[in-house]
Amino acid sequence: MGFTIIAGAPKVGKSWFTLQLALAVSTGGIILQKKVEKGSVLYLALEDSPRRLKERMKKQGWTAGLGCDFVVMGDFEDWLGKLDENGMQKLVEYLESKDYRLIVIDTLSRAVRGDQNEVEEMTTSLAPLQVLAHRLNCTVVIVDHHKKSGMAWGEIDVVGDILGSTAKGALADTAVGIYRERGKAGAKLAIVGKEVED
Repeated sequence: MGFTIIAGAPKVGKSWFTLQLALAVSTGGIILQKKVEKGSVLYLALEDSPRRLKERMKKQGWTAGLGCDFVVMGDFEDWLGKLDENGMQKLVEYLESKDYRLIVIDTLSRAVRGDQNEVEEMTTSLAPLQVLAHRLNCTVVIVDHHKKSGMAWGEIDVVGDILGSTAKGALADTAVGIYRERGKAGAKLAIVGKEVED
């Protein structure tokens, strides 16, 4: 439970991973060799068209009728607008009328405007999501990017690698870094958090 940031280099598999996480939660399935409690999911796929999202879901074995609501690229701004403007209040009101176990926002840069290097801007934009996650007893996952790519395993700093202000990582209850060497299969996951072992 709580506010989580999943970050990595572009095209490293962040969206595939979070979609797989959403599938596991919506079915009460398994992710990272751990069984998860079943619950409803809201997935804001802000970089995906309906066609691309449908193709990814088909490859992952999604079936009809699972408890997952989707909002795709373009529909989000029509529905809510940017979260750092009046969209956050609309989102909070909507979520309070639901019972989501997992909320995914993929990606932060599509949901929030502003300078990601500004501590105050990022704190103001993201703190309500952390409060919301704890108040509604759910997990809010933000998909974000790393500052640089191609880091060696010994150079990894899960929180420090998150693009922009350190305020983003500081707000997160859990930070997940996805690291993959270009052209090679597989990826490494690094996780740090207030209630998890590194």
